[in-house]
Amino acid sequence: MLAEARGLSAQAAIASALGFIGDARAVDPLVRMLQQGERITDSARGYAAVALGIVADKELLPWNAKLSVGINYRANTTTLTGEGGTGVLDIL
Repeated sequence: MLAEARGLSAQAAIASALGFIGDARAVDPLVRMLQQGERITDSARGYAAVALGIVADKELLPWNAKLSVGINYRANTTTLTGEGGTGVLDIL
């Protein structure tokens, strides 16, 4: 899917989704994309590399999970959980 995506925003979204899902089955197709050379764009290969880095992240939980430990949701600020999903904890 990432190899066929033509727009940069589509490539970025697909690569981010593959990385954040964290499924190990995505590793082999992403590595194959890196090895395709001229058959895909440099930006698609770059996004595949980013997705591999996200999949291989050493943390078990998303990066923003540490921000929510011990948080008092009654004393919430829009920076943490904003209206319309714009807060730091709303990102994932």
